[in-house]
Amino acid sequence: MLEKDLYKQVKDYLSIQENLGRLLWWRSGSIQGKMESGAYIREGRKGLQDITILLPNGKILLIELKGTKTPIREDQLLWKQKCVLLGHTFIFIRDLEELKQIIH
Repeated sequence: MLEKDLYKQVKDYLSIQENLGRLLWWRSGSIQGKMESGAYIREGRKGLQDITILLPNGKILLIELKGTKTPIREDQLLWKQKCVLLGHTFIFIRDLEELKQIIH
């Protein structure tokens, strides 16, 4: 599965869960691209997770989406390590069922 397809599935699922009052979520990855002038821009931090989820009782999930064959980059592993050292839950997800198991 491609990451963009996984994102659509995850987005739809999380939106339903948010509408039911079970969580809050937002896309939190970095943005990069070319401006009209041709200059290259990057907003956000290297390795930053794709999605942040707030659950009841102060629980926060940091989720990085990965396509079936997409490798995990070194900067993503480093970011995960920093988040985990601060006591946060950071998870790489390759399919929607993994996320459902974690949330429920």
